[in-house]
Amino acid sequence: MGAGFKCRNCYQILGVDVILDANLKPYIIEVNGNPTMDFTAEKLNKDAIMLHRDVTKLIHNFKDESASLFRQLETVSETDEIENEFSWLSDDMIDYLLMSKKEQQNLENWYSLYPPTLHTENEEEEWTALMRQLDFSSGRERFHDLLISLQRQRARNCVGGKMECSLDVKYSCRLNPNSELCSK
Repeated sequence: MGAGFKCRNCYQILGVDVILDANLKPYIIEVNGNPTMDFTAEKLNKDAIMLHRDVTKLIHNFKDESASLFRQLETVSETDEIENEFSWLSDDMIDYLLMSKKEQQNLENWYSLYPPTLHTENEEEEWTALMRQLDFSSGRERFHDLLISLQRQRARNCVGGKMECSLDVKYSCRLNPNSELCSK
């Protein structure tokens, strides 16, 4: 397959080993490109089955989310200090936004790692510094800011009771209960 190969219904399951420090800050130990799904422990076997069920629901979700995404972009440009003109978004960025929207609807028992639910300016600065270590052209920086704003909006809607809270927002608010985002 060439460098430009794209497949909306293709996926790869990665195994990520994580350790938490005393402050519950996670650290990635390793990433397995081909994790085993041959579990003998009953709990692990249930998790593997749930993982495959959720991934199948995600990749075979053909619901058109473009109108919902457009409304979300309009709202985020009104509530956050972000420009309301999105002609700079490439087709790949729009595809990513649409896929992320579908992913958020199917998170159920899973935790979304990116974009993170950020509570403080310090956390935003840490993430921006991390992203700058990667390919962080001005277009990617704008896209990162948009993703953070959309995640903040999703968390506000969750905390405000406008939508079901996913595990990532629940966990984030459990760690930061007094943050402006989590206090009603």
